[in-house]
Amino acid sequence: MCRSVPAILVALGATAQTPPGSGADRFGVAGIKPNTGADRTVFIGAPSPGTLRAENVWLRFLIQVTWGVPSFEVVGGPGWTASERYDINAKSERKLNFGQMKPMLKALLEDRFGLKLHTETREMPVYALVTTET
Repeated sequence: MCRSVPAILVALGATAQTPPGSGADRFGVAGIKPNTGADRTVFIGAPSPGTLRAENVWLRFLIQVTWGVPSFEVVGGPGWTASERYDINAKSERKLNFGQMKPMLKALLEDRFGLKLHTETREMPVYALVTTET
């Protein structure tokens, strides 16, 4: 059995350190650093209004959370997007919650990682669990 699902395809340019803009969809201040620590605890959220913090997260996970898609819908991109981990600290000039900061996080990922996404429909295998009467 096959089912069509939207897939987000990832294409990445070289890592850029261009500061984000100052528009309404941008953080006022943002930093992204590689996480090389041994601790594998992952955190992403808004510890206070207008502050976004992500610790020990990989880019594929950030795409899933930011665009609200399951892991199987993120297709393509280099292998490091699922293995290299990062810490992100960003501050908005407004007191926004995490959901309200998602467009700003999208812009940050596009700016800093050269992230380019598009959606497409793909045929993918699915399994149906059915009961049979005896």
